[in-house]
Amino acid sequence: MNTGPITPSEIKAVLERLRKNQDIDDSPLVRLRIVVKLQAEVDPSGRRIDLAWALREILQRSIHEELDSSRAARGARSAHRPTVTTAAALSEDFAADDPNREAWSCLFFRYVAQPPLPIQTIARHAGVDVRQVHRRIHLRGLPLLADRLRALEANIAAGQRGGASGGPNGGTNLRRSVGTFIGRDGLLDQLQGLLADAQLLSVVGPGGIGKTRLVEELARQRLTPDAFPHGMWFVDLAPIRDPHLVVPMVARTMGWQESAGIIAPDALATALAPKRLLLVLDNCEHLVEACASLAMAVMTACPAVRLVATSRLRLGVEGERTLIVPPLATPQEGDLTDPALLADVGSVALFVDQARTVHSGFVLSPSNARDVAAICIKVEGIPLAIRLAASRVRVLGVDDIRRQLNRSMHLLSRAAAGVGAHDRHPSLDAAIDWSHALLTPAAKALFARLAVFRSGWAVDAARAVCVGGPVADDDLLELLFDLAEHSLVHVDRNPRDTRMRFLEPIREFALDRLKDRKEARRIRDSHLACFLSLARAAEPALQSSEQVTWLDLLGREHDNIRAALQWALDGGSPDTGLELAAALWRFWYLRGFIREGHGWLIRLLAAAGDGGSPAARARGLYAAGTLATYQDDLDTACRDLEASVALARVIGDASLITQALTNLGSVHFSLSDFERARALYTEALASSRQRMASSTTATILGNLALVAMQQGDHESASAHLHESLHLARSLGDRSEMADCLYRLGVIAHHRNDGPSARRYYHESLAIHREIGDLRSAAFVEKELGYLASDEGDLECARQSIETSLACFRRLNNRWATADALVGIGHVHIELNDLPAARAALVESLAIASEIDHELGRALALNGLGWHDVRMGRLASARTALAEALQIGISLNAWHACARSLACLIELEAAAEHPEKVIALHAMLLRSPAGRSSRPSPRRMAEIDRLAREAIAALADAGATSVATEAAARGAGMTLEQALTLVASEHAPATGIPADVGEAARGP
Repeated sequence: MNTGPITPSEIKAVLERLRKNQDIDDSPLVRLRIVVKLQAEVDPSGRRIDLAWALREILQRSIHEELDSSRAARGARSAHRPTVTTAAALSEDFAADDPNREAWSCLFFRYVAQPPLPIQTIARHAGVDVRQVHRRIHLRGLPLLADRLRALEANIAAGQRGGASGGPNGGTNLRRSVGTFIGRDGLLDQLQGLLADAQLLSVVGPGGIGKTRLVEELARQRLTPDAFPHGMWFVDLAPIRDPHLVVPMVARTMGWQESAGIIAPDALATALAPKRLLLVLDNCEHLVEACASLAMAVMTACPAVRLVATSRLRLGVEGERTLIVPPLATPQEGDLTDPALLADVGSVALFVDQARTVHSGFVLSPSNARDVAAICIKVEGIPLAIRLAASRVRVLGVDDIRRQLNRSMHLLSRAAAGVGAHDRHPSLDAAIDWSHALLTPAAKALFARLAVFRSGWAVDAARAVCVGGPVADDDLLELLFDLAEHSLVHVDRNPRDTRMRFLEPIREFALDRLKDRKEARRIRDSHLACFLSLARAAEPALQSSEQVTWLDLLGREHDNIRAALQWALDGGSPDTGLELAAALWRFWYLRGFIREGHGWLIRLLAAAGDGGSPAARARGLYAAGTLATYQDDLDTACRDLEASVALARVIGDASLITQALTNLGSVHFSLSDFERARALYTEALASSRQRMASSTTATILGNLALVAMQQGDHESASAHLHESLHLARSLGDRSEMADCLYRLGVIAHHRNDGPSARRYYHESLAIHREIGDLRSAAFVEKELGYLASDEGDLECARQSIETSLACFRRLNNRWATADALVGIGHVHIELNDLPAARAALVESLAIASEIDHELGRALALNGLGWHDVRMGRLASARTALAEALQIGISLNAWHACARSLACLIELEAAAEHPEKVIALHAMLLRSPAGRSSRPSPRRMAEIDRLAREAIAALADAGATSVATEAAARGAGMTLEQALTLVASEHAPATGIPADVGEAARGP
């Protein structure tokens, strides 16, 4: 063979044209034997793969392999996988002081890397002069490449080949391991076990999930040459599109010199029949039928050959076993700030490992742990997404990356330096688009429409929202199955229903496909209508024996509800949004999303204005007022509920009038305006009885019982509760029954009838547990704890309140969690475990502050003040208790004020201010706050003792009249005056100041 055309100048001409994507068919190099032979190996017909492709393959492979070799000689990384960034790779190559390595590196980045780099860029990254790059390419690199091609051509002429000539006889083409393999040891165990039992194993998952790497590590770590004496062979099918090329590609990879006779599955199976080897078909999803035919032929003829296919979807061959590769583990609640705990989470460990490759000083620390965790959660543990995000650490802080990802995933939609070089998909969009391109037009339409769902969908919801046009109703299930088979949809199976969902990066890709504005609006409108229908069905069910079932269902759809509400605002449908939000207030209350629900209602009411639907506005105001009540924002609650009553009267909605009057009564009850509360409840009760609304009647009777209890009329309270209990039993409303029993327990508790209180509490608790109302059960558990505390059984009290606290945490009811932590803190104070008490109270204060739970803040500050009194830190105790009392006054929260007064009495006793003790004690006994919310008998006994000691101390000092005056003036103090009194750390010089003796009035 004449090797004259193989000159550096000819090679340079071809490489330059390849770099510019120009035609090279007229180059004399395409007539080389090595080019013709490669073309024949890949496609013996010579029709599908042209000679120009073969020449390109030989040149690029030669540069790859020579750079691999020069780097490996010095322990460097593969040319296929440079040192993460182009700059780092070039700098490392030139730092080795190896002219050949420098030459191959320049050729690689100039002509092979994607995209090819200008010579000036190579020089800058390498830290050398442009002229040196020219010398390395032209004076050394091109002659070296010409020498290599001449050697290959000479081998062909001599009948030789660079590999085995008779097919696979051992060895492997497995790539060298690069980087750390993280978070998949359990999957390797599972994969190894499946491969031992199955001849064909499909490793399935979406793009970027790590299928190929998992199989490679299986071969490296778990499989031995003894198990496969004829080798382990990896065939990457990603570069080819023609199914006829699958078998020739396998044959060529495995080393057959002439593959003209091996172009069909049966021929390859015959050749492999005596072999004992592992054959991995990598990236099969676009060639499924061809790979399935090959697998069936091999499984039939080759009992000792093991097949592994990596793919977005199964091959569908009989006897095939499937392993679905999940994302890496992501941080769970409670692990988000502790680097020691997060470091063991697979996704975080991968992020840290990849970040260190671009920023050697990166460490996981308390200051960045939460941001790293949030990034891993946002990308749902997809390894490619994590690597892409981590690669940005080179120029961005993790907080910047987190904020950008919270806005959109577009940060990951383009290649990052150092990622594309060793990933088949240099960006997340490329990985997903690989699967999307394989879908039918109808499946693509459904894929885009499903993007409006957040956190998944049920089949019925998909039907309600997505059917129409190319997505036929009869085809929906088949299309959903198709998306799942292509690893674009994740299926969650549970005993209740089957749900499907996108991983978040895939959902954002799908959302980008929903480009037509008219189509997008129609689908979002359908989505809003779907979840309005669900909320309307749930509203009455939330007051039935099916309450928990519907709460769970709404919980699963909460993200979809949020998306629907946002669209109601953005898409100009605030009235529809109001109807949806109003139907959900009870769900938000029971599941601890009070602040969020109230926020939606405020925004929707503002958007709708007074010109919208009166019915929707009336219901929205009712729901907003109700949730404001549970936030202790009583002024807002009163305003909204009064407006709701007025609108309901105009439109004649008797049911809404009754409900709004009932909740308006509860606002006045919280304001301690018991007479107004009683009047509102009585009006609502008359309306309810007239409409024969037994369920509402039972609720109102329970509320009237609370009024009677606060006014000390336990007989009336008991009568109301027994009637309510009778109605609940006649309706089968076990939830209402349990509430009545719970309140009967509270009455018995107030009467100091511990045995009866305990009996009622336990009966209520049993019903709540039976119907699965864990939230209400937890409240009963908490009351049992308080009862035990009042009786002096502090260990039992601690256990009961901790049980309720654990439930509130599981339900993510942060309001109740904060309150239970206060109870835990009080018990620990009485147990004299002050460090444990402080920990609980500090956590309670943090939660209450974060969720703007002002009453919770007051209770936590009271506990911290009491703790500091016991610790002897009187100044800090005074500050905390004064702030708690101020909050209680601003909220009209008398029980919080009563707690503050009790703690302040103990504080002033410790500060040796007997006059203040006597005045505050007298106020606690006689003021409305003290009468309605007096501390427990055990606590009150301690406070009475302190008052007696203060009186005795003044008597011993000959100041009996001062004690008498302090008691008289204290009995007439207001809460504001009490706050003024305790704000000073000094005792009054001569009795209580005169301006603290005015007539008593409410807070």
